[in-house]
Amino acid sequence: MNAPLRLIELLADVNVSDKSDKSNKSDDSNGGTTPIMKASMCGLLDVVQCLVSSGADMNQANKDGDTPLCCAIWCYDEDDDIVLAF
Repeated sequence: MNAPLRLIELLADVNVSDKSDKSNKSDDSNGGTTPIMKASMCGLLDVVQCLVSSGADMNQANKDGDTPLCCAIWCYDEDDDIVLAF
């Protein structure tokens, strides 16, 4: 396993190398927020790309219906790289 994926696993408490998990384990104590949503809010483009390449669903919504794109738009301008990634 490469180091960035392992770091994501440790920080987000998910197993991103398990393709059946789809790297989208939501945190029910946090409204269904997924690791890709957290990375989007923080502007971590490399992490978003790593999660997507590991099978994360870029369209999965949390309990409020917000997607990773929504999270990125709230925090960044529409022409920022993190928003354009979606």
